[in-house]
Amino acid sequence: MKQTAARQDPKVPPSPTRQRVDDWRSEVSAIGAPDTLLWSADGVHIDLTNAHPGGLARLLADGDARITQLFREPAAQGRALERAAVLRRKEIELDRERGVPGCYLALGTARWGADSSGEPAAPVFLRRCRLRPTDAGARDYDVELAGQFQANPALVTYLRAVHAVDLDFDALLRLSHRGHGFDPTDAYAIIDAAAAG
Repeated sequence: MKQTAARQDPKVPPSPTRQRVDDWRSEVSAIGAPDTLLWSADGVHIDLTNAHPGGLARLLADGDARITQLFREPAAQGRALERAAVLRRKEIELDRERGVPGCYLALGTARWGADSSGEPAAPVFLRRCRLRPTDAGARDYDVELAGQFQANPALVTYLRAVHAVDLDFDALLRLSHRGHGFDPTDAYAIIDAAAAG
């Protein structure tokens, strides 16, 4: 698959609409906190890097798994259950107070040179998920995936607006859907090549 990054000619000014959107984005960024979909935050998350392979395979293939299936070593399992409780509270808060989904499975992390906004760490692909306690005592949580993977919209916008890297993320998602599941290895290589430097 051939993929190229469309770069805007520096001699041609951006369209008035695109320029206005970029101006608004800069204004919002100036008055708000950094976008947590672009910049690393101290928020609670559960790192699945060292999850049990069987539990992780079940989650990605079947769309659900329990925390105790993902983490079988007692200390790691305890930490994951504590974080799941905090994430569940935040998920409920965001849903009730703001009407926005608050929990995602992030696959891949894009990193680049730090600037005044902080250390960049943007998820590449996201898939909506929910955490559900398995009983009243919340001794375990079901992790339930919903929908399909999507590109991180903040990363797509950042690459396009700040670096004029315009990738077809829909094509990258199609490329990543394999017979055995979702494998973004080739998509990562294309993103790396397009955003080199």
